[in-house]
Amino acid sequence: MKRKSLILLVSTVICALFLGCKEENVSGMWKINSLQKDGISQEICDIEIQLDQINNVISAAGNAGVNNFTGEFILNNNGSISVNNLASTKMMGSPEAMEFENTFIELLNGLSSAKIKDEKLILENKNANLKAEFSKVVQYDQPTVTTTLNSFYDTKWIVSSVNGLDSLGTNELYIILSEEELSAFTGINQIIAPFGYNKDDNSIYIGEGAATLALGSDEENHIEANFLQNLYNSQKIELNKNTLLLKDANDNVLITLKK
Repeated sequence: MKRKSLILLVSTVICALFLGCKEENVSGMWKINSLQKDGISQEICDIEIQLDQINNVISAAGNAGVNNFTGEFILNNNGSISVNNLASTKMMGSPEAMEFENTFIELLNGLSSAKIKDEKLILENKNANLKAEFSKVVQYDQPTVTTTLNSFYDTKWIVSSVNGLDSLGTNELYIILSEEELSAFTGINQIIAPFGYNKDDNSIYIGEGAATLALGSDEENHIEANFLQNLYNSQKIELNKNTLLLKDANDNVLITLKK
């Protein structure tokens, strides 16, 4: 697989939402079981997507077959979904994997139904006659000792303080970490960046990534700039129960996050 340049994808899709997602919280890790087009089962890639729902906002991150993506689903009062700030890497994979990814992205971009049925997550794009089924991944509690490998992965960490900022405004800032990737929301934009962790000295690496390019108010832009500066200056990580600290090389706390 040859890595190409990173791109950003920004789209807003309005689609109908049937009952299910609106009545049941869809938070969790979901693993794909099947993908159908025109009623015919398609070859699938082994993908998982992480969903985190707070009220009417669902944050999504995962792999589409070849490329990683992150974005938000807004559950509107009129029963529709707005898909905003969708950002993705751009890599080339095998023809089979790329075909699956294109079909899966087509499903998301034209989503017309999202519901939980018999403990399965069902996503449908009725215009393109696409349907995907997911099973929830059983996740076990990690030990709450300081910085155990993997113990901070695949969790939505809410930013509670940022060095140099007295206020974080009204928007919720967060970070989701995996073994190779960091996804975050700055209050305005979604970002995806390469991420690395060394368990021997708790050092971390955050590389240059992809981002959406939305503009906010002067206050929001100021918060975003400070958050990103501290994020990219972070070189160490420390976990203590439900608190995650990002630090510089001198152990100064730059960003504090909570579960």
